[in-house]
Amino acid sequence: MREKALVAFMGFLLTGVLGTMITSWIQQRGWRGRTGRQDRQRHTERARRLSERIRPHQHALARDLSHGARDRARRVADEWKAANDEFAASDKDWAIRYTSVARDVAFYVDTPFAIEARTK
Repeated sequence: MREKALVAFMGFLLTGVLGTMITSWIQQRGWRGRTGRQDRQRHTERARRLSERIRPHQHALARDLSHGARDRARRVADEWKAANDEFAASDKDWAIRYTSVARDVAFYVDTPFAIEARTK
């Protein structure tokens, strides 16, 4: 009899402890879910208000960036034009010097030895 009473007492005790633990776990999940929904709603509202405040600044930043990109493109185009002009001047100078050297060679080397210069 004593053994049965002990088993019954342990059953009630374990049922109470386990039942309390399971019940509190379920209750905390419910509270956490409700609190999470409230937090999400609050954060969503804050994000919406912040977005409304930032939107004009985003447009201004995008406008400034596009103007900056346009200015950079213009600057790069100017640098390319300057480089091409410098190359054209250098090429023209080289052509003049080459023609001068070719003329001197024809006059001082080919003419005395009666060698006909062939143009090809």
